Amino acid sequence: MPTLLAQIGAPFVPTWDQLHPFMPQLWLVITIVAVLIVPFFTHRSNTLCGLTALLGVLLALASLRNPPAAEHFRGFLVADGVSFLWNLILLLFVAGIILLSLGTTLPSLHPGDGPEFFTLLFGATLGMSLMGSTS
Repeated sequence: MPTLLAQIGAPFVPTWDQLHPFMPQLWLVITIVAVLIVPFFTHRSNTLCGLTALLGVLLALASLRNPPAAEHFRGFLVADGVSFLWNLILLLFVAGIILLSLGTTLPSLHPGDGPEFFTLLFGATLGMSLMGSTS
């Protein structure tokens, strides 16, 4: 079995320089976790989850930078101008969806439906965001 271990190689642990261009995606992951945890601490979970989701999108927008074009994660992801523009449009669109849901349908949903909605929304957003960065 030493040949199998030699073929696997050392584990890949990204450095901060490799993670930094993907901070918006990390904020989306943190927001998914936060939206799932918020209902345990409040009675009005839908509204607070909506505000948590809005805060997460704003943090992702604030961390969005246009780095010089470079490949990351062994060439699987690219941080360039196209991925920056795609993420900007995507995050602005998701912020609009959250604002519309806060103003129209979210107060009338059953308790617990808000976290499910925002988890699905952010999961899809994370997938689309990573899709825009693939090489």
